[in-house]
Amino acid sequence: MIRRLAVAVRRGLISARRQAIAAAAGLCALGAAGLLAAPAVAGAAEGRLYWSAYGVVETPAAIRYGSLTGGPFSTLFSEGPVLVSEKHEPVETEGVVLDPASGKLYWADEKTGAIMQASLSGQGTPSVLYQEPTTPTAARPDGLAIDPQTGSLYWTNEGSGEIREGEVSGTAARTLYSKEFEPVGITLDAATGTLYWADYTAGEIRAGASGGGEAKTLYTEEISGKPDGLVGVAVDEGNGDLYWSNYTTRQIVAGSVLGEGAAKSSVLYTEPEKAGVFGLALEPASGTLYWADFESGQLRTGRVGGEKEVAASTLFAESPTDEPDFLDLLLAPSATAAPTLSGSAQVGHALSCSQGSWAADQPGSSLYRSPTSFTYAWLRDGSAIAGADSSSFTPSEGGSYTCQVSATNAAGSSASASAAVNVPAPAPSVTISAPASGGTYTEGQLVATSFSCLEGAGGPGLSSCDDSNGTSTGAGGAGHLSTSIPGAHTYTVTALSKDGQSASASISYTVVAPPVPVIRIASGKASVVRGRAKVSLACVGKASCSGRLLLELRVKVVARRRGRRRKVHFETVVLGRASYSLAAGAHRLLVVKLTKRALKLLTSAKHHRLRVIAQGSVKGGRSVKRSLMLVLGSGKVKGHLRKG
Repeated sequence: MIRRLAVAVRRGLISARRQAIAAAAGLCALGAAGLLAAPAVAGAAEGRLYWSAYGVVETPAAIRYGSLTGGPFSTLFSEGPVLVSEKHEPVETEGVVLDPASGKLYWADEKTGAIMQASLSGQGTPSVLYQEPTTPTAARPDGLAIDPQTGSLYWTNEGSGEIREGEVSGTAARTLYSKEFEPVGITLDAATGTLYWADYTAGEIRAGASGGGEAKTLYTEEISGKPDGLVGVAVDEGNGDLYWSNYTTRQIVAGSVLGEGAAKSSVLYTEPEKAGVFGLALEPASGTLYWADFESGQLRTGRVGGEKEVAASTLFAESPTDEPDFLDLLLAPSATAAPTLSGSAQVGHALSCSQGSWAADQPGSSLYRSPTSFTYAWLRDGSAIAGADSSSFTPSEGGSYTCQVSATNAAGSSASASAAVNVPAPAPSVTISAPASGGTYTEGQLVATSFSCLEGAGGPGLSSCDDSNGTSTGAGGAGHLSTSIPGAHTYTVTALSKDGQSASASISYTVVAPPVPVIRIASGKASVVRGRAKVSLACVGKASCSGRLLLELRVKVVARRRGRRRKVHFETVVLGRASYSLAAGAHRLLVVKLTKRALKLLTSAKHHRLRVIAQGSVKGGRSVKRSLMLVLGSGKVKGHLRKG
């Protein structure tokens, strides 16, 4: 290759040319350690630039990278303990491509005829994936392209004039196109399955299907009537623009993938004397081009609009002996669709989070951005959930849940969040701790209950907690069973949440008639008319009831004695009594004649109401007591009292 034949001559001029380049750029050459020579073009995306340093005599071959925002560059692999052939011969690194999804990178070794592979992290030792024949006419693989989706590699062999294909798995390589002159740079438009390559000697931009067939010439460039010098090539898959570099004329040129029939090519940039433009990379979103200057050791950048829009600038400056040739862009992942949540939106049911969609690699532009790994974070009501870092999560309480996916590659990370999914809080729960279900109780027996209500996890709180006998509390407490009527019964406690959800718990029980007669005195009011109180009685049990009903009142009595302090005591006053007789299961209103003292107390009582104790005795049974409210029901009582 012509540019290789000039190496020996160039080496004699290295020292003088290095000073001239540094003076022209306003920089100091710092050798392979790297430096930021000028700021990146405005609008360029953040990420990394990878390139191969050819390396032949003074400087070892290397794979390097640096940030698109500037700063010192780094060496990923270098000749010596790593980049030497099995025969320990010097190597000459050429085309380099990235596969961030698998965490690998590949490059061509022109010297040994190998297609190499290594970890994108820089760990481990590179290995030979393919070994091309090393005869003088068959060696020298140069440009390299990749289809990350299919795992296909494509390379030019400038020695044999072939376009070759192999798989990243290392299966046998095959020739797609032959009888080319001296193909160098190559790229793939994955959207159309078209390969584009630059033929150095023929001065042509050629195109052909990635599966092989018949190639065609899109552009031919002549220098002084002789075609010569095309090296790097890149394609904008979105709009069909082609870009290539002319090593001999030091120019960056643009055209259409349709060839000269669509539009004439145009020169975007012409680099200074002694430059040697080589590999290209393109960031279509910002319209930024990057290229390697093989002669000056610089990595340059400019806008696709050319010098009229903004002048090209130097991003990195290696030593001129490094001879950078091909380069790639690695950007942090970019989300194209948010992750989605699937599963049942219920407490206790798992939710699954997809990875979302991320921008694909654009190998035609030597632009890569596929994620290498994903991490997950779950949020409830906007706050991160500690330890929730897998693609699935099971909510234990109600709330608004989102999943955030962070995609990472060697250039950085970016996050994308799902739409929120509302998981309702579970319904409240109810527990009846006493008595146990299934009990049997005697009619009239006092049976205490104990119950509690609990709001569902993440709920807004309880509105009420009530039992079926009218006991109402905020969250639980004590109540009683209703045992006034024999038979089967159900006791229920119901909890109501502030969001309208409810829950209940029940126990069953049985009430049986007592084995001995029992008199029942109805609670409530007993109306007093014409000096008589009417009290409702019932006979419970299997035998008749007979006995006496006594109305009593405990009153405070104050006795005054001359010369002494007053003395206070309490006594029980009988307000009235009456006998009764009831058949088993019968009930009646028993009329009790009140004493004059009783009527006097009732008349003077507040609102003519007097709470008394009704005590009923039962022959052959047990006595019962009940609190009653005597209520004066007629004004005629006063007249009666006056008569008495």
